[in-house]
Amino acid sequence: MVTMSYPRHDEKGRYISVFWAIFNCGGFIGGAVLFALNYNLDKAKVIAPIPEVGYIVFVMMESIGALCALFLVPPVQVVRGDGTYAMLEQDTDARTELSGVLQLFKDRWALSLFPMCVSSNFFYTYQWDGFNGTLFNPRTRGFNTMVYWVSQMTAVYAISFLYDCKLFSRRKRGILSLVLFAVLANAMWGCTFIIQLRYTHGQLEEKPTDYPGGPIDLTQVQRAVGPIVLFSAMGIVDALQQSLAYWLLGVITDDALMLSRYAGFYKSMQSLGAAIAWQLGALSTPLMYQLVINWGLLNLAIPFTLYFAYNIAVDFEEELNKKRAAAIDLPMNFIDIS
Repeated sequence: MVTMSYPRHDEKGRYISVFWAIFNCGGFIGGAVLFALNYNLDKAKVIAPIPEVGYIVFVMMESIGALCALFLVPPVQVVRGDGTYAMLEQDTDARTELSGVLQLFKDRWALSLFPMCVSSNFFYTYQWDGFNGTLFNPRTRGFNTMVYWVSQMTAVYAISFLYDCKLFSRRKRGILSLVLFAVLANAMWGCTFIIQLRYTHGQLEEKPTDYPGGPIDLTQVQRAVGPIVLFSAMGIVDALQQSLAYWLLGVITDDALMLSRYAGFYKSMQSLGAAIAWQLGALSTPLMYQLVINWGLLNLAIPFTLYFAYNIAVDFEEELNKKRAAAIDLPMNFIDIS
């Protein structure tokens, strides 16, 4: 909600990119730990366990993060550089919030982005278990994890310039970003489909993987380069999809209360999709079926997201003028985030 509602409209891409870089640092660190623990176990079939101290450090980091949240300034005290409040004072209660959440299920913006929400984490089961966890040995999986999250950071930083580009209207920026995502995503899944034709399963208790040549090690350059680059592309596509969803939601309104509901809707539907996908993995659904489902969900989401992007208002002057009018008398304890 903070990422979508605090910045001005010409800064939302930059805010999303900063958030995404911080957010993905955790995944990068996790990959680095996995890589370090398994570096000398290139032939191992079992991943080296994480020491107990690793879990202690993780809990400490989580606790520190929770404490830091207590120091956040109340949204009603935050004023942007253009004189508008990040959030106007709005009294609400549980009944009002419940009603507002239920209204989302007949809101055209929420419904048109529903397929994108559901599919945005659906592919994790296939990509992390059916691809990275199947094709590579433990230390290479750790290396791939680092590459995946760095690719995400880089991709969102690059696309943020398009999100914030003043040369195009918001509608055009949304459509261009969607087209770029759609082309890269279909290219990525097409290449994945070609590789998937070569195997059906990974390492099983009763038999080894049927991928030609066995698990890939990062030192096997000729075998490793293509699949590692493809896994990096998966990270890029993931970042483009999720950042686009955040950006689209962030430009349809400046109302922080409404954006908090949209953010909750997005994350809940995203989690619903992920839960279904992990169940497919638990039921040992053939990897090719999982790939086809993911590819199908992607292309199902595109026309609905195009509808969303096409119907974005070209400007928000009326809404901004209302907020400027409300910002004439600034409180003494406001925080300027310009």
